[in-house]
Amino acid sequence: MIILGFSTGGVKSNVSPLMAEQYTRTKPIVKEVRGEKKIIDPKITVQSMFNWFYWAINLGALSSVITTNIEKYHSFWLAYLIPMVVFTGSIAVLLVGRHRYTRKAPSGSLIIRVFHVTIRAIQMRWGLGKQNSCQHFLDYAKDNLSPIVNDDNQPVMESNNNQFIEDLKQALSACRVFAFYPFYWICYNQLVNNLISQAAQMNVGPLPNDVLQNIDPIVLLIFIPVFDILIYPALRRTDAANRPDLLSLTV
Repeated sequence: MIILGFSTGGVKSNVSPLMAEQYTRTKPIVKEVRGEKKIIDPKITVQSMFNWFYWAINLGALSSVITTNIEKYHSFWLAYLIPMVVFTGSIAVLLVGRHRYTRKAPSGSLIIRVFHVTIRAIQMRWGLGKQNSCQHFLDYAKDNLSPIVNDDNQPVMESNNNQFIEDLKQALSACRVFAFYPFYWICYNQLVNNLISQAAQMNVGPLPNDVLQNIDPIVLLIFIPVFDILIYPALRRTDAANRPDLLSLTV
């Protein structure tokens, strides 16, 4: 379990940033597509990349349909051999192409910067009291942060500090959704334990009871393209997608 924990943590914390780093454009550009000029926004492009990245993950999750049938009708060793070959191949792809990937050096810890902003906001709030009425607690740290340097010993611009505070405020607002996560995971985890055990006691025909957990990736494979191609572009034309609060996250 310890090895699995380190392995999963190492993969999940590095693969997604590595994928995002491959898109290096930072400014919108105008491109003509089929005779029509369109604006290519880097942020929206990265969002779409992660949508299809998650789609590919769920495509791989459907491999359990094959392995569960192999385990039922053939043997366990072959069912374990298939994912081992796939993971070995993915590691080989990363190693072979490592010199072609865009790799950025770490630029410091966001956690330390968050603590720095929070402590400064407390200090300013305590010192100013009601003399400076701010809409948000973290606003007290705006224009009052001591100089911060990055890993290259270059000072962080004050405007970047203020933008970081705005981003932090949005992140804290969105974190309210985590209050419902315990209830979500209690229900979701039934797919990998209790419901599978219950299906084993039912008449499932030629299908193994483990197939039940594949309902989730099948639904995602269907709806991710629908949302990325149809629904999200439609929402961007409205004001709902531009609101930096929990509503936009919910949408």
